[in-house]
Amino acid sequence: MSTFYFLKLRLDFYDAPEIKVILSMENGYAYTVVYQKLLLLSLRSKDVGCLRLQDDLPYNDSTLSTVLNTDIDLLRGAMKMLSKLGLVSIDAAGTIVLEEAIKLAGKENTSTQRVREFRERQRQKLLTAQTDSRGSEEAHPEGEKKSAFHETFQCNTERERERETDKKAQPSASLPEKCKKVANEYSADFEVFWASYPRKVEKRKAFKTWNSTLKKGAGPADLIVAAKAYAAEGERKGRAVEYIKHPATFLGPNEAWRDFIGSPVDIEQPAGKKCPACGEVAITSSGECMSCGADYKTERAARAAAK
Repeated sequence: MSTFYFLKLRLDFYDAPEIKVILSMENGYAYTVVYQKLLLLSLRSKDVGCLRLQDDLPYNDSTLSTVLNTDIDLLRGAMKMLSKLGLVSIDAAGTIVLEEAIKLAGKENTSTQRVREFRERQRQKLLTAQTDSRGSEEAHPEGEKKSAFHETFQCNTERERERETDKKAQPSASLPEKCKKVANEYSADFEVFWASYPRKVEKRKAFKTWNSTLKKGAGPADLIVAAKAYAAEGERKGRAVEYIKHPATFLGPNEAWRDFIGSPVDIEQPAGKKCPACGEVAITSSGECMSCGADYKTERAARAAAK
């Protein structure tokens, strides 16, 4: 019995904060297509969500651009942005990991497909029977009702069988050992916060503190914005990792995060300027390039001095 996978995009896929940030960039729509191609390609892997060219050979930029039929420079820009937003990661062995793939993957076998096709044939028979019987409805009203009842009952029975088959055909709720993570252990908002925070330690403790902070009235959007602002400040000041607060401390009782609340537009949205370093239209209101991390004023001053 054959099994095949398919990708289930949520209705709010394009409303996710990470996708909105990508779409706001010059090549944003192309980057989004690359991300969707990566998700689809991961469904072909024996370990859904993990991409390797072969078991002993990881992908590189050249082989991946060939497989995806994508320009290599566009692929590099997309991978850089997807990694920065936490949508894609590469482990020590070179495996490309897409944690969202396992959540978006659907699975079906040929038996389920046959049940669906059978139900459709029964539905068509019922519609045909109802159409053909309109002319003789007055002559055989009772017989028509019985026929329609039996056809409907049979369709409902097949529908129940399909539901049971679909339940058994659902994909595994976890990634393989080399990139294993319990699905749905953390909320989607927290995952965005975690991807944005500059120091990733004690994730479970951080998530517990996150929930406690939300119960006190804090909004997820404020915490995400604060994390990005704190990360940006650390990069500008060159703060060493040992001096970066643990995420649980940042979210904890002292509410250090409140010092970094700013407008989400200031943190996430490009200000419409082109970065002198990488050429992307990705400069935020704070002056930082969302694509390569360069400081707009510093780069302009350096280029002016070089002239």
